[in-house]
This record gives sequence, C-alpha cells and structure tokens, in this order.
Amino acid sequence: MRVIYGSPQLDGLAAAAILIRAERLRGGEARFGGTLSFDNAQEQFAAMEKLQGDLVFILDFLPDKLIAFSKHLDAITVRNRIAYWNSHHPHDKFTEDFLKRYAHTTDLSGPVHYAPMPKDKTCAAELACKRFLPNDAVAQRLAQMAHDIEFWKRTDKEAVQLSDLIALGFDPKELIE
Repeated sequence: MRVIYGSPQLDGLAAAAILIRAERLRGGEARFGGTLSFDNAQEQFAAMEKLQGDLVFILDFLPDKLIAFSKHLDAITVRNRIAYWNSHHPHDKFTEDFLKRYAHTTDLSGPVHYAPMPKDKTCAAELACKRFLPNDAVAQRLAQMAHDIEFWKRTDKEAVQLSDLIALGFDPKELIE
C-alpha cells in the first residue's frame, strides 16, 4: 500500500491527489495518510512509525531542521520505505544529503541556501506531475492550479476557490477524492 502525506495547502493536496491518481490508474492501492505540517509533524511522524510494509510518500514538506525528526525517520524506515519526498522550499546541502539517507527518491526544486534562485519556480504538485503522470490532463491541471496559488499569481479562479475551501477547513481526504 502506498500511503501519502502532504502539506495542508493546495500544493500538497494536489500533489497527493496526483500520486493517488497515478497509483489507481496503474491498478494499485493508495490512500491519503493525512496532512503534514510543522504544527503536527511529531504526531504524523509517530503515526507513520506504526505503518507496516508500506511505501510512504511525503509531499511539500521540508523543515529547516529535519535532523530533529531523525529518530522518527529511523523508526519509520524499519518497517516501511519512504519511497518519495518532494519539496519546493529552500534548503541546504546538509538537508539534501540527510534526506537521501531515508528517501529512495527526492525531488527538491527549491533554492539551496546562499545559491542563486532558480529561474523557473516549480511547486510540489508540478514535481509529482512531472515524475508520475507527465501526460495526464487531470494531473497537469492540478499542478497548474497549485502553481497559481503557491507562487501568488491568483489568476486561476478555480484554484482560488479550491484554496479557499481548504482554508475554510474542508476535509482534505474529500477534496482529494
């Protein structure tokens, strides 16, 4: 089973929806494990530790001090595998190397601290779309909406409405479905 965790904003939820769609199109099983944010990271990582024999996907999450979660990550990877981790947030080289110890595949599009900003900003949903469903119209649309909100363009009316629903506290699992 693939268990997907994403940030509680449109970017993380859209990325989760893309991965769940990809798995279902392949005939596999995937479920949304929950939202993952700085506020609930300890609780969610503890929940991940209880999984058994699953592939874990972590989307749109890269805390500056990821080392604080190393005990959780060690425990998670005893019975599971972190198959994929993506983020568009700034990070340092240490964090990149640290993540590679735990996650099979990482996509980090954010700038490395003290390095030039990337010319093209890419959000987590776009990373997931490119890797898992690059030619799927639904995945492309989700990625496009997430990009519009994540990088403050706010020109896509549907993206703004969906972001507002998320902010109002609609159930993320229902929105993903």
